[in-house]
Amino acid sequence: MQEKILFQYESPQQVRDLLESMAEPGYRDFASSLVPGENHVLGVRLPKLRALAKTLARNGGEEWLRHKEDLSFEETMLRGMVIGSLREEPETVFALCQEFLPRIHNWSVCDSFCASLKLIVKHPQMGWEFLLPLAHSSREFEARVAAVLLLNYYLIPEWIDDALLLLSQIRQPNYYAKMAVAWAFSKAWISFPEKTCPYFAPGVLEKETRKMAFQKVRDSRKPKMPLPKE
Repeated sequence: MQEKILFQYESPQQVRDLLESMAEPGYRDFASSLVPGENHVLGVRLPKLRALAKTLARNGGEEWLRHKEDLSFEETMLRGMVIGSLREEPETVFALCQEFLPRIHNWSVCDSFCASLKLIVKHPQMGWEFLLPLAHSSREFEARVAAVLLLNYYLIPEWIDDALLLLSQIRQPNYYAKMAVAWAFSKAWISFPEKTCPYFAPGVLEKETRKMAFQKVRDSRKPKMPLPKE
């Protein structure tokens, strides 16, 4: 059962103080090891961040989002979660998503942000229009956002053909973008092997991406049909 956090929003400093009160020094070192290059990790566990985001989104979230400077990894992650938790018109939420993109500098913020965007389930066309240009971005984590959104919300019968085609067009060369594409293809293979099979033919995907996708399929131990030969 998710923890509930109740408070009356007053200021960005109030939220920072609350984040610091939730921090666990022993967890900070572990969390820091997962996000290389991130120097301002407090050590707040994800369930607590999600609970705070849920409360903040319904109690001053849009006002809080107007502050510009995030002083910790958790503050940036919270920002993405709050955006996804807002009960506003989808146009408003996707505009905030667009503003948030430059703040994404690691896989953890990227993936937690994408997981929070549950409004895509109800508004898949708007979600598609948001992610489409990101799939062709030269920026590593914009491309990863596109791949993770496709993975989370579009590997379904209604969208699988478009999703696979777009995933195959993501050619951002850096590791975290490639890994997200490989991850998405591995999930697609498990659920839609017949549709995914043409994309696993040699020469369709970049060699490294294909190799990573095959490894993730093997790790899952759930394939419904054998993988093609490497």
